[in-house]
Amino acid sequence: MNKNELKNLITSNVPLNQRVSGGGLQTALKAMGENLFCSCGEKEEVARGNFGTNPTDGLLWQLFEDGEFRVTLADSNATGFGTWNSYINSFSCPWNSHRSSITSIVIEHGVRNVGQYAFRDCVNLTSVAIPNSVTSLGERAFGWCPNLTSIIIPDSVTSISHTVFKATGLISVTIPNSVTFIGQFAFEDCRSLTSVIFGSSVSSIGNQGFYGCSSLMDITSLRTTPPSLGGIALGTTVNVPNNVPREAILRVPASAITAYRNTGVDSWGRFYNIVAI
Repeated sequence: MNKNELKNLITSNVPLNQRVSGGGLQTALKAMGENLFCSCGEKEEVARGNFGTNPTDGLLWQLFEDGEFRVTLADSNATGFGTWNSYINSFSCPWNSHRSSITSIVIEHGVRNVGQYAFRDCVNLTSVAIPNSVTSLGERAFGWCPNLTSIIIPDSVTSISHTVFKATGLISVTIPNSVTFIGQFAFEDCRSLTSVIFGSSVSSIGNQGFYGCSSLMDITSLRTTPPSLGGIALGTTVNVPNNVPREAILRVPASAITAYRNTGVDSWGRFYNIVAI
């Protein structure tokens, strides 16, 4: 007896002993018992597929009825095992038609990167779990996800690409010590972002990396040598380089306060409040 037959049997208004008899009754009761708890903890899969027409990554994607999008390692013999294909735009992603259904993302350990455009415009996305096997986040991978309010970037990631988190709902971000470079527009227009911690290895923040983050008032940089800043990496004024609000606070190692002040008014020296961590 399959699940549909069992469902019809259970939901019918006709008494069970009038619908089946003899051995059929015994079979139905046995099936009901076996299936009583079979769905507990299980998720209904609504879509799945590979990452391209000629996949070399050995990856599988699945979308479940509760909105969870899961990336798993399916073929360990694939020549590019674990390496996510990049796409030329959002529409070329195999799951493009399901973007609005995605509310959470779980990426299995062993996946090496997140491809560009992967989850752009997933407007209902609220959480992402990235394993510490991932070393790079592709361009626009999570851009324009307004309900994504938090992200943990693992310390396996070494660079954050162009526009990767642009116009998300992030409130605070910690850039791990493993990251050396933050691309241009990476966090642009994250207007709910209030605080950022830059790890000790961040040496460069691209142009408009955090431009338009109008709520960003608390920045910590753990690097003793001030990272280079693109023309308007910070602030909200196009014509004034890094024009941060007067009340914004920059926290740096005590031994580096002078170095940050001496970068000048077009860089970290724009901050009125530079204090020791």
